[in-house]
Amino acid sequence: MRAQSPKATITIGLADLENLIQRGVKEAVREELARILRRPSRAILEYWEHEGPDDPAGDEALLQDALALIERYEKNPQGWKTLEEFEEENPEEELDATQEIMVMLGFIEPDLVVTKDGHLVVRHENEIRYTTDVATRPEFRARKAMKRIDGELIDGWFTEDFTLAELKTLRCNERLAALRPGSAKFDGQETIPTFQEVVDFAKAETRRTGRTIGVYPEMKHPTYFSGINLPIEKRLADLLKKNGLDRRDAPVFVQCFEDGPLKTFKTMSKARRVMLVAREGAAVPTKTPEDLKAIAAFADGLGPEWPLVVPIVDGGLGSPTKLVEYAHAAGLQVHPWTVRAENQFLPAKLKRGDKPADHGDAEAVLKALYAAGVDGVFSDFPGLAVKVRG
Repeated sequence: MRAQSPKATITIGLADLENLIQRGVKEAVREELARILRRPSRAILEYWEHEGPDDPAGDEALLQDALALIERYEKNPQGWKTLEEFEEENPEEELDATQEIMVMLGFIEPDLVVTKDGHLVVRHENEIRYTTDVATRPEFRARKAMKRIDGELIDGWFTEDFTLAELKTLRCNERLAALRPGSAKFDGQETIPTFQEVVDFAKAETRRTGRTIGVYPEMKHPTYFSGINLPIEKRLADLLKKNGLDRRDAPVFVQCFEDGPLKTFKTMSKARRVMLVAREGAAVPTKTPEDLKAIAAFADGLGPEWPLVVPIVDGGLGSPTKLVEYAHAAGLQVHPWTVRAENQFLPAKLKRGDKPADHGDAEAVLKALYAAGVDGVFSDFPGLAVKVRG
């Protein structure tokens, strides 16, 4: 199956891949290729989606890996990962794996916090005990602190106490290791990415695929950061301008749980804004048409916790609320968050198995959200979200 030149390799590779497609194992090959390489070829992925790029591989080594995968399949057709298993094995907030999957959907969604020297970096929270190996680093032991973040006392290590160079010496860990042990296997392999690196990645994948890949950053704790003289809003606006993304039609949504920072950001950037709301403690009301019109004065979209769209009733899914109808009438897009497959995050009647980490019927949640008319969803299992969307 080996060839003497890159061009010959491509020809043989595509023939074999096409044979596998016809035999119904397209997803298995694609998933295993992505799992092994940890940076799947966008060209090959698009070929498998029948988009037919001019240069199907562009990388002889990558095609050789694909041929090796075909041989592995021939020898052991049962030993292949499902897409859900692949997604579990890819930690949150890393450019390498999770964001590669997000590229298939069109947007990369990073949470942004600030370093001591003013850089925007990607972490779920500014406290990084559970998303990095900082607790194992003796040189940073003295940085441990107790802080009040948005009214809550938190003990740990915080991005604002580290320079970017210091943070880059740390390695990332899976935040939900108990629920996602497959993802935790990759602990220690990646550094903390900057938001500029995310933007660069999105632009590179746009060039490679010929599809527009956007960014959907969340400003985390912006009021807190402003209070310590590290405001996020202007830093984010400046970075978008620097990258030619300060436009209404730019592939960007900026999201936040706080309305004040979104209003401030509106004065600094033309990029679209999304108001995030949770079931409890939301910064703004969303119960009436007037509430949604008020949000539309400073935002372009609404990001509700998904049960605000499809409520949980008696342990199952109830009828949709009026939220999507009211939001659309106000001119707002609706992007609910976050659909997760594990039992821990699902209502009682959708749980399957006995363990919190077992996967339940997240497909039912996605179907209900799409039926309610949402414009998009956030999910830790994007493959499932795409499959259900059709």
